[in-house]
Amino acid sequence: MEVPIIGRLNYRDYQALFIAIVFLFIEKLLRGITYLLPKAGVNYLREESQRLFSMLYKDERTLPVKLFQHAANFRELVSYWDYKVEEHIVKTKDDYILGLQRIPNGRSVGSKSMNFTLNPIQQDEEPNIETVFKNNGISLSAIRKNPNEIKNKSSSPLSSFLQEFSESTSSSSHQKKNFVKPVVLLYHGLMTCSELWVCNVEYENRLACLLADAGYDVWFGNTRGNKYSMKHTKFDPSERKFWEYSMDEMALYDLPDTIDYILEITGAPSLTYIGFSQGTAQCFAALSINSKLNKKINLFIALAPATSPKGLRNPVIDALMKLSPNVIYLFFGRKAVLTMALFWQKVLSPPIFTKIIDLSLRILFGWDCKNISEAQKAIGYYHLYSCLSTKSLVHWFQIIRSRNFQMYDDLPPYSYTSTSLGYSCQRFPTLQITTPVAIFYGGRDSLADMNMLLKQIPTPVLMREVLEYEHLDFLWANDVHQKVFPDIFNLLLHYNVHDNIRNYEFMDDYQNYDDIEQDEALDYSNN
Repeated sequence: MEVPIIGRLNYRDYQALFIAIVFLFIEKLLRGITYLLPKAGVNYLREESQRLFSMLYKDERTLPVKLFQHAANFRELVSYWDYKVEEHIVKTKDDYILGLQRIPNGRSVGSKSMNFTLNPIQQDEEPNIETVFKNNGISLSAIRKNPNEIKNKSSSPLSSFLQEFSESTSSSSHQKKNFVKPVVLLYHGLMTCSELWVCNVEYENRLACLLADAGYDVWFGNTRGNKYSMKHTKFDPSERKFWEYSMDEMALYDLPDTIDYILEITGAPSLTYIGFSQGTAQCFAALSINSKLNKKINLFIALAPATSPKGLRNPVIDALMKLSPNVIYLFFGRKAVLTMALFWQKVLSPPIFTKIIDLSLRILFGWDCKNISEAQKAIGYYHLYSCLSTKSLVHWFQIIRSRNFQMYDDLPPYSYTSTSLGYSCQRFPTLQITTPVAIFYGGRDSLADMNMLLKQIPTPVLMREVLEYEHLDFLWANDVHQKVFPDIFNLLLHYNVHDNIRNYEFMDDYQNYDDIEQDEALDYSNN
């Protein structure tokens, strides 16, 4: 008689099961011992481990890198660069409380960080937005200005005429036209949070800061369960019911409710959505099941998209991932998953933690992360992880195993849903999406399956492959400002335009850039 689940495992499945049990046992044992140690003992082990580690690897972290690592939250990271930050709260229709952040305005030209608590050292003046755009071939017309605040700095007859015409029109109507800034929403990936977007070392690689300085109203979303969205009106995070969610709920509630809130606050008719990894998947899912949402997103930019990942590079761990959900729940419980990473981040010294994450990414996904500097790894890895429900992780395992971008399957893995009659779990109807979609993917990203993705969605307005890029490179690569950002800003110029912006573009170009030859925006209709 065949034993359910166990009887259907092959040799590799048994191997993965054994290794997982041993690993979890050792990790829990070490964590338990660490909990029992006094604080002085933990600090002693931390210092000694760092001393031994320094014999093999030189700690080359600079003071700014160390400050970034120890920044406690989004506000501290952004305040380091002297940007104003707003924090907002959204209540979803199923009563989760989500935290949003906003950078409403750019920084003044030539500004230096003035937060001496976070930045006690003198910083060199960073290049302004015009310089970055010029150096990277980005059209200066992508810089959005509020014409009501523009002062005529040119003495050319055309500029004077436009200024006089604007003032006469304004006086005749007795009021200035309300200008609504173009809005961009950035959304993070799996088991992460909004901090991913603001921990870049170099200004030219900080997409969020470039967007703000280019005149965009920049917002940052956070999915339920991460450090900024760990609250519910009825359930506490210590309760199992709090963690009873998957990507279905993110698509049904988190994203639509977040976007509705942002559009209500800003007054914009639509926004551009830029997602990374799982941030792309939940947008594909939300757009496919919510037709009204398609009208509220004028452009969807998918960085390192993931809808039907191939799986993990390591065959043993990949086999573990494709086991029954009951086995996964047995390992990780029914609440938050991989809290061990957050625990060891507090216990281990930063250089050791960085090396462990680097090694883990190589083992799990085959990424060597050579396009990311050591300083960027030290900062990025320290702000990489946040909490996620085990059910959400199981949902991803179901998608990988079935090779379908589908909703969470509540039925047992070996039920009638997987018989010869076909798999009956509801797929996300992504072919119904009408929002323009632009896709950026890496040639060395082991999670990307473009052949599968293109079968699932309408024809994108732009497909851009960066041959040497892996998954995280779209966030932190040394040359992301050259390989990715020019296309992003040209797309924004082409698609993130509404009436209150369109009516001013001609005047804005001439009043501010009389001496600059305007670059032509890319024509995406032929892509």
